[in-house]
Amino acid sequence: MFTEGLTTSNDEMLTRCLRTYVTIDKIADAESLFRRVEVKPYMEEYINESYIRQKGGSFAMYSKILEFQKLKCDPLLAVIKPKSGQEPVKGYDFMVNAVWPEVVDLLETKAMSIFAAGNPENFYKEYTDGMEFLSSFELQCATIQSVKRLRVHPSYGKFINKWSLPVYFQIRLQDIAGTMEKCFLTPWTANTENSVYSLSLSHTVQSCIEKCWRKGVFLPSLAHRFWKLTLQILARYRTWLSALCNGEVEIECVVDKPALPRPSSRVDMLKSTDGRASPQSRSESPSSVTEFRKPNSDELVQVVGMATNSSLVSPVFYRPPFSLPYQLVIHKMLSSVQYLRKASL
Repeated sequence: MFTEGLTTSNDEMLTRCLRTYVTIDKIADAESLFRRVEVKPYMEEYINESYIRQKGGSFAMYSKILEFQKLKCDPLLAVIKPKSGQEPVKGYDFMVNAVWPEVVDLLETKAMSIFAAGNPENFYKEYTDGMEFLSSFELQCATIQSVKRLRVHPSYGKFINKWSLPVYFQIRLQDIAGTMEKCFLTPWTANTENSVYSLSLSHTVQSCIEKCWRKGVFLPSLAHRFWKLTLQILARYRTWLSALCNGEVEIECVVDKPALPRPSSRVDMLKSTDGRASPQSRSESPSSVTEFRKPNSDELVQVVGMATNSSLVSPVFYRPPFSLPYQLVIHKMLSSVQYLRKASL
């Protein structure tokens, strides 16, 4: 009778069946029957890898899941919470106890690809779509109490834990930190990008910080980890600057190699009118070599200025180009460079 009432949308029949289940304390059986007869056949049609590939992502799948409420749950909600003066049928929560568990079970078994973290760009898209779907599903719950029951339901935790956020962050960490450390191997490379920095290292440090909070990379659930990574990047850069100011870092400089004498040949002797080889014929042409040594005080001021752009160091003229929480930290770090420069003189 309950199944017939769902098929025909007969409110009177549904009300009688639901009240009967309440009387005999079989509410869970009614919810289980609804899940098996109505929820599962509908969800199996859309929650599968074939449908996701066909639609080019999980967004269309989530949209179909959310449409289920209007198609199948509205008749039940009209009985459970009638708009007229009829007495409501209490004790049921089909969205939490029937729809949501079936959705999560099918996602875990039929659509595992959406949880894969190997491709960070794809994972970011799938995760953001999944969290938007979760928020929309909560809005479909009838009451605040229903939302609270949803959030403590075991399937809710299963859905959240299926997203491999630590793996995603490790991939982003390796990419960002690897890019920065590569520049520290050649810190004196000139910056070719259109930015205020003279050294590519300084430009890369700022780019890495901005990437941590960029749309397409940053996830609110990982805010604490990206914040820690931001501080680690700043600490790494400041350590390098401090070592530079303390004379612990060697600078790259070009030194002219003096001309070296070479033995005179018989041909050179014949070319000379007085029987002696000319000076040019007895020496090699001058050349230049690259050496690394500790900077003196004048070079230190110049190098630190190249690394940080001295026009940005002063707290009076420096205006952080970021609108994110770490702008104050960057401001303090760059401002402290001015003190390091003065202390080194």
